[in-house]
Amino acid sequence: MFKSAKIKLTAWYLLVIMFITISFSVLIYADFIRVTTRALKNHEARLEMKINEFPKPQRPMGGFQEPITEETLKEVRLKVITTLTLINISIFLIAGFLGYWLAGKTLKPIEQMTEKQKKFIADAAHEFKTPLTAMKTYLEVNLRNKSLTLEQSKEIIAESIKDIDSLSLLSTSLLEQIKNQKDNISLKFETINLKKVIETDIAKLNQTAIYKNIEINFHNKSNNINIKADEKSISQLITILLDNAIKFNKENGKINIEASNNKTSAIIKVIDTGIGISEKDLPHIFDRFYKADDSRTKINHNGFGLGLSIAKEIVDNHKGKITVKSNLNKGTTFIINLPLNKK
Repeated sequence: MFKSAKIKLTAWYLLVIMFITISFSVLIYADFIRVTTRALKNHEARLEMKINEFPKPQRPMGGFQEPITEETLKEVRLKVITTLTLINISIFLIAGFLGYWLAGKTLKPIEQMTEKQKKFIADAAHEFKTPLTAMKTYLEVNLRNKSLTLEQSKEIIAESIKDIDSLSLLSTSLLEQIKNQKDNISLKFETINLKKVIETDIAKLNQTAIYKNIEINFHNKSNNINIKADEKSISQLITILLDNAIKFNKENGKINIEASNNKTSAIIKVIDTGIGISEKDLPHIFDRFYKADDSRTKINHNGFGLGLSIAKEIVDNHKGKITVKSNLNKGTTFIINLPLNKK
């Protein structure tokens, strides 16, 4: 599909360029004809005047030798036509090559976006299909069970509700993913205090951390860190990183959140003492639907591999940067750099 589009776009480039160059060539040649015709007439007039200056008996038999003749002009015109034709052929060949290359560069982002969209749809379909198939099979098997008791029926319904909740969480995550796409966002940028946002998010997740005996410590290394950002998005970013730090931490583990700033950026660090991420998984953790290897997924959680990809898009939408450092069985550190609010 994109190959034919590339050829069509190249053809349009060539059509426009050749229309312009041929039009200029025609104008140049027409101007050349006009100038040379005028020059020939002027030359003939001057020659006639010179001849008329002599009395008739003294005039040369053959007149004066003409430095410019009609034949000479025809040769010159032919050379001009040949030169202009060669120039147009050269432009056609060069423009064809460059046009094809430029068409490829123009269509590449669209092709990449289309491929990402296809992958997104395929991955989303797979994520929905697996639990739906399992739930359908589970219900069909129990539906055929004639000796099913009321208590068992209630348990089946409860399990089905859990699966539905899981699918609902997935659909919500997918909607968040779409919302944070650069072409679909409508962020409200305003001056926010980073310390207040982080403290609010810690308060929301603190009960979950206490349940797992995980201690959360916040170290605000600067008095006032104000950034120009969308508050809901930044809150979602902190929540995702905190939630991950809790999920993949160990019993009686710790989470340290540090906020500081330099001349250009606000810096947020989320440091946990969890199970860490392997070296081979690190380059892929921000990919949509990516889940780390078994050593990380041994911990029971309801993730779909969307949280960190959403976090990355939020940071990108704020012209920031997110990096990660991790060691297996020692912990993980996420570092976020966000531009400061310039007053």
